[in-house]
Amino acid sequence: MKNVTEQQDELKMELTVLENTHNFTWNNEPIKATLESYSEKFAGLVVTADNLKSMEKDQKELGSIRVKLEKFRKETKKDMEKPVKAFEMQVSELQHIIAAVESPLKDQIDKYEQKRINDLRTEYTKEAKEIAVNIGLRDEYMFDFVIPSQWTMRTATRGKAIQSINESLNALLQKQTLEDTAKQQEQIKQIQIDMLCKNYSDTYSLNTPITEQDCAHETKDCNLMDLPNIIEVFAKKRAEVENKVIEVVAPVIAAPAQQPVLNSIIPNKFTDTIVTRITMRMSAEQLSRFDEFIKNINIEVIKREVK
Repeated sequence: MKNVTEQQDELKMELTVLENTHNFTWNNEPIKATLESYSEKFAGLVVTADNLKSMEKDQKELGSIRVKLEKFRKETKKDMEKPVKAFEMQVSELQHIIAAVESPLKDQIDKYEQKRINDLRTEYTKEAKEIAVNIGLRDEYMFDFVIPSQWTMRTATRGKAIQSINESLNALLQKQTLEDTAKQQEQIKQIQIDMLCKNYSDTYSLNTPITEQDCAHETKDCNLMDLPNIIEVFAKKRAEVENKVIEVVAPVIAAPAQQPVLNSIIPNKFTDTIVTRITMRMSAEQLSRFDEFIKNINIEVIKREVK
């Protein structure tokens, strides 16, 4: 394989302009003097019906001069640009000669450069995994770890890259710690909610014990200190509803022939929705009256089991 670097003389090429003579003159001054003299007769001139035809003729003549001047400008400029265009074509030819040998060299050099970058990425990835194990960073957080391009630049140092890796992984470790703490607090909160639900259900002798799902809306965003009060208030409300139902149901069962006065016992509308379970023994007639009663006070029967 040919190695062009062996005993190769340095390419010396000084780009020099050998001659740059550009002496362009034209009869600008005489033309300018003629036009200035000719235009004087139009100064302050007013077009009238008497001189209209004459003025139309003069206007056409002026237009003809204007068109002639513009045509002269374009043609002259085109001739002046010919040396520039010839120069650009010559330079373009030289550029093609350079590109014919430079492009293959660049392609091969780029392959070595890409290999260098890939090797660095592999090295830094291995280093990052070892650091992650040592500091206790779990694998799922390593998905957020990336190797930025500046770490693989030729101007970058390995020491600086390792320092940046440590900083990135420590930031991910902090994120992991915060999320773990939040999960632990949520677990503690759920345990406390379950315990409080059981305790207050027993305290208020609820027929239908409250569960975490029952009061989830109230406890979702609250802190641990507020949980006892929130759940106790919820338990009190359920106890009040259950007691109201018992107050109404007991007379119906004891004296089925007597129609209770509903408005004096239970309000027309409850402000809270409570799900509860009632177990009772009654005759078919009592059940019919009970159904009519709960319908009148807007209580919905979700499920009924008859044994």
